Amino acid sequence: MKEINTLFIYPTDTVWGIGGDCKSFEVYKRISEIKKRSLDVPISILFSNIKEIRQYFSLPNHLSPSFLEEFFKLETTIGLPLKLIRPEKKNSIPPWIYSSSSWVGVRCLDYPWINNLTQLVNGPILTTSLNLRGLPPITSYNEAAQFHKDFAPEAKFVSSQDKTPLSGTPSSIYVLQENETFRILRPGRYQEELEKLLPLQ
Repeated sequence: MKEINTLFIYPTDTVWGIGGDCKSFEVYKRISEIKKRSLDVPISILFSNIKEIRQYFSLPNHLSPSFLEEFFKLETTIGLPLKLIRPEKKNSIPPWIYSSSSWVGVRCLDYPWINNLTQLVNGPILTTSLNLRGLPPITSYNEAAQFHKDFAPEAKFVSSQDKTPLSGTPSSIYVLQENETFRILRPGRYQEELEKLLPLQ
């Protein structure tokens, strides 16, 4: 198997993930092959801090750094309209990321190993759950290590120091609407807290 230096397997706050340089179609294609998923399925991108998100997107005032910090603590993905991508960053978020969708899913995890990965590729990484299509996402270190061995040996395997168990529930997905409210696409573990935080459609 040809090694892809920017393909990674790593823990998130919810489940184990697989991802890599979001500018590389080779990485996106390989992830689709590993997971046995269609090439036209959108995929999220993962940042290591809010400052970087604001460098890629022209965010409305109500998506302040303090709001986003609270939002991302609650195991969430935010769907940002494509029109918010800054013109100079259009090539850094290529169309295979969002496919036919009108928005792109964005996550943010302030973890040292995620920061290392984004520095390695000089930008956000595309990210999705570690599993084969139709099977539950992987939540344990041992299962992730076995998946790495069986299906993606060319990937760089990244682990947190303490191998802490993850929550096991995929992130909530909330899509930002034209009227500055949010549409729930996928509820998650902190539904009640998010309903208090967000103006919902």
